[in-house]
Amino acid sequence: STLFGEIPQHWQYKRLRFVASKVKTGTTPSSKKKDYFENEEFDWFTPGDFNETLELINASRKLSFEAIKDKEISVFPENSVLIIGIGGTTGKVGLIRNEASSNQQINSITFNKRIIPEYGLHLLAFVGRNLLDILDYTTLPILNQTATKNLPFLEPPVDEQEMIIGEIQKVRNNSNRSVQIIRKEIANIKEYQESLITQIVTGQLKVPDNINANLSQNN
Repeated sequence: STLFGEIPQHWQYKRLRFVASKVKTGTTPSSKKKDYFENEEFDWFTPGDFNETLELINASRKLSFEAIKDKEISVFPENSVLIIGIGGTTGKVGLIRNEASSNQQINSITFNKRIIPEYGLHLLAFVGRNLLDILDYTTLPILNQTATKNLPFLEPPVDEQEMIIGEIQKVRNNSNRSVQIIRKEIANIKEYQESLITQIVTGQLKVPDNINANLSQNN
């Protein structure tokens, strides 16, 4: 596959439909029944809930269990990967740990037992970033169920999937540590800057004459 470059010979190149036990599309319950939206009991994800962590933990909107009872929404199994199928964020993915639902802009992929959900998540995150090349679109692509099932997928052995997940986690941990260090340094610089300004304004720190002269010339 051109998309994935060279891959180990024992890895299998497949279409998503051959590694998924379920592919479902979300739904929006009827607005005529306000009860569906009054009791916040069940996660109902929309594209705005997707983030860089790739985990979908707490939906900004929730529905009552009554919507499930009335079969107004699709219920996705735990550890499913959700992928946005339409709009400016088409191809973004997120993993749900518990049963959840979504609106009709999102498809849910539940993998079979040969695929570890976290591996499927990261593989589809890569695929989602390259949708324009995969689907040969010049404008924003639309991922309906058929297109989602036809997405390319790589299936390594399960033990290698575990190794891949572990390596990705190491990289993310190192990246997070670097971000925290940089943020701390920025905070220290801002604090120092504010301290200097306060000292100058209150006369505790005098500005050298040569700096004053330069400021006057620039003005």
